[in-house]
Amino acid sequence: MDPFILKKLVSRLFFPVPLCLELLILGIILMLARRARKTALFLVGSSGGLLLLLSLEGPSCLLLHPLETMYPPAFTSPASCETRPRIDWIVVLGGGTVPALDRPPHTRLETNSLSRVIEGVRLARIFPEARMVFTGAGTPGDTDSTAGIMAQTAVSLGVASSRITIVGQAMDTPDEARLCSRLIPANQRLILVTSASHIHRALRLFLKQGLCPIPAPTSFQCPTSSSLSYLDFIPSASNLKRSERAIYEYMGLMWSSLRGLI
Repeated sequence: MDPFILKKLVSRLFFPVPLCLELLILGIILMLARRARKTALFLVGSSGGLLLLLSLEGPSCLLLHPLETMYPPAFTSPASCETRPRIDWIVVLGGGTVPALDRPPHTRLETNSLSRVIEGVRLARIFPEARMVFTGAGTPGDTDSTAGIMAQTAVSLGVASSRITIVGQAMDTPDEARLCSRLIPANQRLILVTSASHIHRALRLFLKQGLCPIPAPTSFQCPTSSSLSYLDFIPSASNLKRSERAIYEYMGLMWSSLRGLI
């Protein structure tokens, strides 16, 4: 099996829903086998309790918020735009697509990808001299690369195609950092655009490759208000998705560190 696919499959075993199902199935097997009844009950109860916990806003944001608040949004105030440095490149990392060849480019992008494109286009208007780089290989089932679809979306939003470079071979973030380091001279300045939860890992991977990006996080998922409401105590799929995103990033940081990539 392809090592990349194997890595993706193994990592997903630790996502909230698969992990809770694994605990539940193991508990049921022990109960049916009439062995370790207390352990079986503990596993069944833990699966439900863990799923409930990770589906609530408080615990999900407790996991994700530290990742999203490491770096502020880039060049959002008038003062920061007036004193802006020279930027040579704006690198926008891919975030996945929806296989649908008969739809317009922007509707084929996952939410993360679309948010990154919009942020990249915003920065491209602030820095008209900068070239844009879109990265990301194709999603399984899609004949076009994520980078290519993102570039098409940027062009539809007014970015000249002559400003765009497509890096459509990158399978993951380490690949994106490595391929961009071949394209961008180390002495040139770049802005790195990706999701707020992903920016810390991506930045460290790019730094390891000898590049010094300015972080531009986008696609924030956690609210900034600390006020409680009744919705905070109602489980939801969106909260579960936040928990999944946080777990994915923490595993990515650990794996990259073990491999010496950051």
